[in-house]
Amino acid sequence: VYKRQGHMINALFPGNPLGFNGIILLFSVPLFPFAFVRSIILVSHFSCASVIVTSFAHLGILVYMFTKINDWVLDEFPLSTDIYQFSVSMGMVVFGFDTQLYVNSLDNNLKEGCNINRTIAWTHASSVLLKVLFGIAGVFTFGKRTRETITNNIDMISLKYFFNLFYPLKFFLVFQFPYFSIIDLIQEKLFLGTNESCFPTCVNRNNALKWWAVLLRMSLVVLSVAVCLVFPDVAVMTGYAGCTVGTLVMFLLPVFFHLNMFWRRMRWYHLLHDFLVFLVGVVIVYFGIFSFVQREIMMNV
Repeated sequence: VYKRQGHMINALFPGNPLGFNGIILLFSVPLFPFAFVRSIILVSHFSCASVIVTSFAHLGILVYMFTKINDWVLDEFPLSTDIYQFSVSMGMVVFGFDTQLYVNSLDNNLKEGCNINRTIAWTHASSVLLKVLFGIAGVFTFGKRTRETITNNIDMISLKYFFNLFYPLKFFLVFQFPYFSIIDLIQEKLFLGTNESCFPTCVNRNNALKWWAVLLRMSLVVLSVAVCLVFPDVAVMTGYAGCTVGTLVMFLLPVFFHLNMFWRRMRWYHLLHDFLVFLVGVVIVYFGIFSFVQREIMMNV
């Protein structure tokens, strides 16, 4: 078990009798009703609510950091790079921009699908700017005392508890979007009940889910909870998921498919662009796996 497990849970519920695993299991109970959700409109409302909650928390923490501007430690800005920390951080960055995984679910259901590229461009650009500003302000405010979970850096106990309440709520709201996308993909490819799918349809004549389909949906929630119990350090889990699966989906596979379809008609600078993107993906995967193996060896020595 990781020594620094459950930073936010331990900070939010210090000395709780249920322990880390008990709190995770308790928080997972409200996730099971999501197995019955089939409307992307409802999913979009949950996603919008998660953005509002997260933005409010981040804006509040950013204001707090700027109130400490007179105490900023500019001389502690890190100029050296630890390969392990860099790999985890890079993976978290990739993981934070994993909306490409859900673009198809959105694009096929938008009233104005032609605007999806513009929407992604604006949201990603604004997200990059805000995250850079947030990261620099955090380093300048807390310096070498910076902890992995941003709220644990706040010295006002009441304010720290207040902001810590937003993140479990945010995780609860945002869970539905990737969950629905995975369910939608599995149902479309495997459970349509046609000759092209492997299994019978998962809905009855009234278009209601069959009992075994509900159990399969709930099993995905159980699998998600199990991952949280096995990998309690959120930074490590998201970091290595971003370094491996996230990089594969967002860097390597798109370039591979793009080259496979169009390489004979592409100009040299387009080929160079795809090659550089692919190279960046390979580097991220290599350092991510290398640092993960190194970390596990060091922890078991």
